[in-house]
Amino acid sequence: MKKALFTLCAAAAVLVACDKNETTPVSQNSREVRFTTNIQTYTVKAALDDETVLIVAGAPINATTTATAKDSKLTPATKLYWAENQTAKTKFAAVYPQMEVTAEAFDYSVANGDFNYHKNVLFAASGEVAPETEVALPFKHPFAQMQVSVTNNLEGFDVESVTIGNVLTNSTVDLLAGTVTAKGEAGSIAATKVESKYNAILIPQTGSPEITVALKKGEEFKTVKFVLAEPIALAGNKIYTAAVTVNADEPVVQVEVSLGFSVTEWDAEATPMTYTEEPAGDEVVWSVVGLGDKWDVDIPMECTTAGTNPGEGTFEADITCNFGDVFKLRQYKAWDLSVGMKTGWASYATGAFDEGYLSAEMGATDIQLEVCGEMHIKFEYPSCRFIVTPKGETTANKGNLTVYVDDQSGWAALNLYMWNAAGEILGNWPGTAAPAETETIGEVVYKKWAIANELLPRGLKYILNDGTGNQTDDLETRLTSTDTKLFLQLKSDATVVVAN
Repeated sequence: MKKALFTLCAAAAVLVACDKNETTPVSQNSREVRFTTNIQTYTVKAALDDETVLIVAGAPINATTTATAKDSKLTPATKLYWAENQTAKTKFAAVYPQMEVTAEAFDYSVANGDFNYHKNVLFAASGEVAPETEVALPFKHPFAQMQVSVTNNLEGFDVESVTIGNVLTNSTVDLLAGTVTAKGEAGSIAATKVESKYNAILIPQTGSPEITVALKKGEEFKTVKFVLAEPIALAGNKIYTAAVTVNADEPVVQVEVSLGFSVTEWDAEATPMTYTEEPAGDEVVWSVVGLGDKWDVDIPMECTTAGTNPGEGTFEADITCNFGDVFKLRQYKAWDLSVGMKTGWASYATGAFDEGYLSAEMGATDIQLEVCGEMHIKFEYPSCRFIVTPKGETTANKGNLTVYVDDQSGWAALNLYMWNAAGEILGNWPGTAAPAETETIGEVVYKKWAIANELLPRGLKYILNDGTGNQTDDLETRLTSTDTKLFLQLKSDATVVVAN
């Protein structure tokens, strides 16, 4: 019996059923939403044939249905329809195995998880689709797989277990955005032995996993830990294979071991991956997408230095950033390979010259500069080195936000702790207490916090608490560049509803 390992977030930022622009679907065959799975690899296709998946439709359709996958088609159990008079694009997502859920955001943990179950989990995201356009949902493995081979040179000892440690084992999954973001404290995952290799499923992240081999000889135990010399970026839909050797004369902790990971596509054995052919003529290789919230408009980047392989090299462009703008970089005008900021990495600060490293991981966030104005950007791939040079005067890309809370918690006090990619906003934990002044809107009395002159990224994170132990989970709301108010309802069970 398959386990339903996805659960609703305590405070999912966007609920499918709560969009204010919801419209009533119409029952006209010409307006029916039609799906294709666009499955191209044997192992994924084999896993899905005759199986049931869940399909989620974003605003303004706001609906879910199950569908049967067969060959390259998805046949919904309940048909979905484009909303009446709809002109706006809609995002769609799908997940296998099918689950009964109605939200876009999920909380997922692979801590001590079932490898044989998790290796079959598949996600698909369509991006924005225009009304009456066929919806392609290409399924991929959202997580990374690590395979460890152990050579044991300890006489009389047998390998008892292999553990992958120092890895984040929790994540937030946004199906419609097609992102998996690692979070929480580092932990460990027990690897599962499959034939001669030890396997574990890992959330995409950049870090330094530690491989611990436990050995046993009668009642005698011995453990040897292998510590990576350099961090490694673990990406979704890829397998990372490593080999370790346990020798009698080596210390318990093998410091700065270079494991020499061999990285392959998850489905490489069934369908070997090849480089995409270099586009001919003036076809765009890398582009900037999303400026002005236009996620279907690409600004081409000029290739100033060609790399060794197709799609690699140095790419440059001039862009104009206005207040609240975010963007990503993508290859060949597609979302198969997109690049954003590393999780938890600070936004670019004010300055004449700034550089850092972006990430092509599934969990990478939108890029947001701390200044507005004319910018020259330079991007190197595959290193993901990124350089920003202002071309003239700049202004701070910061704004004002008022947070309103309808407090139904019954707590004696209420604090708001808030942070973003650049750091804390309302002081150190437990944050800032609710001001004495309240505001009544309609018949609701709101406690409110005014936040002035702060970088307000789309992914704004916060916790409500009473300073004595009662608190919500980590919450996140995706703002737009025009949002100046955030309305929240704090319930007695410490859950929060976004009431915008």
